[in-house]
Amino acid sequence: MDTIKISKLDTKMVAHRGVSKIEPENTLAAFELAGKTSHFGIECDVHVTKDKKYVINHDFSLMRTYGVEKNIEELTLSELKEIKNLVNQAPVPEYSQYFEICKKYSKTAVVELKGVYTDEELKGLIEETKKADYLENTVFIAFDLINLINLRELLPDQKMQFLTKVYNENILDALNRFSLDLDISYKVLTEEIIKEVQNNGHIVNCWTVDDKEIGEELASWGIDMITSNILE
Repeated sequence: MDTIKISKLDTKMVAHRGVSKIEPENTLAAFELAGKTSHFGIECDVHVTKDKKYVINHDFSLMRTYGVEKNIEELTLSELKEIKNLVNQAPVPEYSQYFEICKKYSKTAVVELKGVYTDEELKGLIEETKKADYLENTVFIAFDLINLINLRELLPDQKMQFLTKVYNENILDALNRFSLDLDISYKVLTEEIIKEVQNNGHIVNCWTVDDKEIGEELASWGIDMITSNILE
């Protein structure tokens, strides 16, 4: 299977959990494949382990992708490294390994924070990102607005996107108040919403678009970014 090429105009494409329609999601293989494509960015999902390390998986539970009835927060990093992915038998990726691939291919890191982080966990995440020397090339995204509000206090100039399934005046107000960009479900997007958000000085990203015609329509509307499992 190959990625599906679209006429994306000026829209930047983000590989959702890597190229996850071809390689297992949120694995080094999926990130590596995204690095070899024309994608602007590579998205991942980050969790905090029992011993306060940072690892990559979408779900809190390991059952769907690793076949283990445990949550990531219940296990230490060393315990997690013994667990293998159901598809390719690879261990749970570490946050630092993800950055190695982003740097290797000069891709923007799009990092989703899963769950509500404590202040110490946020500071640890920042330190790990700085250790990779990649903070300037990282966009933090989250559904939990409090994560972004607290991150904004620590990183006044950092690129961040608020993940949402809805759009209304409260969403726009939050973007304006906390200097956030928008990362929204494409199913609720209109050309008018894109223009309103952009006219307020914010970037618009959307998820998760795997249909070529929909992707090209969004690009024609002038959307800034599209997150996809397969489109390139």
